[in-house]
Order: sequence, then structure tokens, then C-alpha cells
Amino acid sequence: MVSIVANQSEILKAIQGTNIWSGQNIQQFNTLAIAWSIASDMFSVGARYQWVTLSFLLGFAVPLPFYFLHRFTGWRAFSYINLSIILWFMGNLFVGVNSSILSFFIIATFSQFWLRKYRPQLFVKYNYLVSAALDGGTQVLVFVFTFAVFGGSGTAVSFPNWAGRPNPDTHNNDYCMVNPANAG
Repeated sequence: MVSIVANQSEILKAIQGTNIWSGQNIQQFNTLAIAWSIASDMFSVGARYQWVTLSFLLGFAVPLPFYFLHRFTGWRAFSYINLSIILWFMGNLFVGVNSSILSFFIIATFSQFWLRKYRPQLFVKYNYLVSAALDGGTQVLVFVFTFAVFGGSGTAVSFPNWAGRPNPDTHNNDYCMVNPANAG
């Protein structure tokens, strides 16, 4: 961690960050500490950010329609909709690098819906093992890539340009002709 902070400190302090390094998640703790220290002025009902406080009530009410729909119709699909998890991941969409969310939902849907429903013996036998292997493999690759490729040790390895990789001139992932820096 010391090596990463020493070698990427300017990027970690920047508001924008890059497609690899971002200090946005860590910097939000500083912002939250300041905001909650003056919470009565900001988050009380009638104050500017009253909906932050009122969202606790809203968060309690949002799952209730699905509960009642399951209760009165008996349709099991309503009991599988977990809005707490869905909305939690939707909240992560605006913070930095979030390309893993689609693959997470694909694997989770395959495992928790198809495999559990159509191959329950395989689900019971292998789901925990495959989950641990995916998590462990991801953590090992993140560690190796952090230092060997992405510049955590000081020097980043440059990859060739191809579709899906940010264009170094425009920082645009889809190589659109419109430069996002000039589009606004």
C-alpha cells in the first residue's frame, strides 16, 4: 500500500482519477466526516438534503410491494427480488471503475437461478467451491496486476490500443469521434 500511495499519489488525490487508479472511494470518507459533523443543518427534515434522512423510510417501504405481491399471488418470483442488493449495486455505478458489475450479475444469475433450479445437485456440490475460486483468483490477479502492470510499484506497462481500451488521446473507451472533453 505504501508503494501504491507513493507512486500514484497525484492520481489518488485527483477528483477524476484514471480508468485504473481512483481515490474517490477513500476521499468520500473525508467528505462524509465533514457532512455528518454538521448533519443537523444539512440533513434535517426541511433542510437542503432532507431526502438523505427520509430515504431510510423510503428504503423500508420499497421492498413492501414485492412482499405483498408474493404474499397475495403466491408467485415465487416476487420473493426472489431482493431490492436491497439490487439498489446497493446500482449505487456503486457512479463510483469510479465499475466494469465488474455486469459480469457479477451474469455469474450470479447463472449460479443462483439456472444452476440452483435445473441442476440442484451441482449447485450444492460445487457452488461454494467455485465462488471461493473466483474470489481468490480475482484477488490474486488484482494483486499481481497492481504491481506488475498498472504501476503500483512505480512503472506502468503500456498496453496496445484496441477497441474497448481508452483512447490515449481522448480517454474515450468506445473511440467515438466526439471527444468527451470537448462535448460538454
